[in-house]
Amino acid sequence: MAFGHRLLRWVLGAVLPIGDHLVFSFGLGLFAFSALVFLGGLLGLFGTAFFVALPSLLLALGAPSFVRHLLRARRLARTARLLRPSRVPAWGWLLLGFGVLGIVLIHVPTLVPRNLHFDARWYHLGFAQEYALRHRIERFPEGLLVGAYPQLATYLYTWAFQPD
Repeated sequence: MAFGHRLLRWVLGAVLPIGDHLVFSFGLGLFAFSALVFLGGLLGLFGTAFFVALPSLLLALGAPSFVRHLLRARRLARTARLLRPSRVPAWGWLLLGFGVLGIVLIHVPTLVPRNLHFDARWYHLGFAQEYALRHRIERFPEGLLVGAYPQLATYLYTWAFQPD
């Protein structure tokens, strides 16, 4: 997230509202981390040193600016808390309850064990282990169709499997 903040500031040259900025920083940082893991895999850099060096480098590049941003946001949140009304009307809580109930009714049926992590179990984790064992990302000689699927999660799992 810290490196995503740094990239977002570099690309936009400005800071978004705090909620938007945090969401985009997280997404951009996750994508940058995955892309760098992919690049490291193509170059055959996987191993314990890469496992430690990549997040350390990204944190060193993004953390100072990100911490200053969070401290500023905390000050602004304190000020905003003093300015807003402290009481939420009853209909607001009722509306929130209906919203939470709707989310539960939509998502709980899909969270059964047979659905949960289906693609991770069938190919993301296996590919990640294979890449980590090879210490690089290579093509699959068998010509696996699922090897051509998007592998963002695979690259994140690959980073976790690296230490020898």
